[in-house]
Amino acid sequence: MRKWIVLALIAVLALAAVLVWRANGERDQAEMQLGIDSARVLSQSFARANQLKVAGIAGDLVARSTDPGLIHVLDVSQTMKAPYAVDYFIDLSQIAGNAYAWDAAHKRLVVEIPDVTVGKPNIDESAATVSQTGLYISRAAGLRLQQAAAQALANKASEQAYLPANMERARTAAQEAVRANALAPLRAAGIEAVQVDVQFAFRRNRNDDVWDYTTPIEQVADRLARMKHHGRTAAPGSKEEPK
Repeated sequence: MRKWIVLALIAVLALAAVLVWRANGERDQAEMQLGIDSARVLSQSFARANQLKVAGIAGDLVARSTDPGLIHVLDVSQTMKAPYAVDYFIDLSQIAGNAYAWDAAHKRLVVEIPDVTVGKPNIDESAATVSQTGLYISRAAGLRLQQAAAQALANKASEQAYLPANMERARTAAQEAVRANALAPLRAAGIEAVQVDVQFAFRRNRNDDVWDYTTPIEQVADRLARMKHHGRTAAPGSKEEPK
């Protein structure tokens, strides 16, 4: 009698192990499929997008230009103060399929984005204030002064845009903007549980807290395909269990 009880207990435990194995396999497949589906939705959405404005700077700049004047002896000069603006962009269409990594444990999709690009400075010459000095400023000299001052202002605006502090603010804004643009199509597709973490590709090796526990989406897809091919939900020890 005791022997049959022991055998029944072993059978129950074996059945429980099979059920747990199958449940874990189905859960793993569902989690990986969720990552693949999320990456596919974003890839399709971003492929249809163009340049996304993520930040901008604006202010006033002053530039001074000089010209030798009519007879190249009587120097003349001009000081121009004008408002400027420079925008920062991210090209969403450049986010390729290998830019995604999946953190199944936290249901988190990591998206690598290219660095921000700096737009062409916009100098509002119509709102500029100009002062000129010189005994005689010919029309040609005045035009040269104007062109030189405008170019000097554009150069200064670019210098301002590329300042490390401004670039970092633009990058922070870019991460949030891309994240917002990623969550919208995911939610529209009914994917509610997935969170999105946006990182810059050029910083990939600087943040171990992110990259140690995420898996490139190609590896996720390959693993899922192998699981489905070999029968991941087979009982432990069976011939169908993947190696």
